[in-house]
Amino acid sequence: MKKKWNNPTVIPRKNVSMNNPGNTREHKNRNSHQDFETRRRLQCFECGSYDHFRPQCPKLKKYSSETINRLKSNSEHASLDPYTTRGKVNGFEMPILRDTGASVDIICEKFTTPNMFTGENVWVQHILDEHMTCLPLAEVEIDCEWGHIITKTAVMRKQLDQGRYILGNRTIEISLNQI
Repeated sequence: MKKKWNNPTVIPRKNVSMNNPGNTREHKNRNSHQDFETRRRLQCFECGSYDHFRPQCPKLKKYSSETINRLKSNSEHASLDPYTTRGKVNGFEMPILRDTGASVDIICEKFTTPNMFTGENVWVQHILDEHMTCLPLAEVEIDCEWGHIITKTAVMRKQLDQGRYILGNRTIEISLNQI
C-alpha cells in the first residue's frame, strides 16, 4: 500500500502560481497572441521621433562634420586666387602662384624643352614629407607683374602638373634687385 505524503511545508504547484498569474502556462499562452499583435512602434534612436529612423534624422544632418568642413566655390583653386596672377612662362600663358613658403620655383616638364636643362639638380622637400626629392633645374623666361625675369627653376614630372607656375622667394629677390 502506498502512503500519501503530506508535508505542510511543500506547497502544491497550483497554489504557487496564484500569487503571480503571469507564471502559469495558461496565462502565457493566452497573452502570446496579444503580444504578437501589439508590436512596439519603431522610433528614431537619436531624437525619439516616430516619423523617421536614425539615418534620416534631421538632428544628425544639422551637425554633420561633412557639411561643416566643406568649402564651396566656383573656381577649383579659389583659395589660391588672391596669390595667383596671369603671366607668360617660356611663351606659355599660365597662372603664376606666388608661394612665400617656397625657396625655389617649380614648373611642369611639359612647359620646358630639353635644351633648357642646365645639368644641375636641386633637392626639394615637401612640408608634409620627410623624404627629399631630386629635381633637375631648367632656365626659364618669365613675363609677369614682377617684370621680365630669366631664372632657374626645378622641373617636376608631367603627372604632377597642376597647371600653374610656382614662383618662389629666390626669383622675387632677383626681380627686386633688378629694379
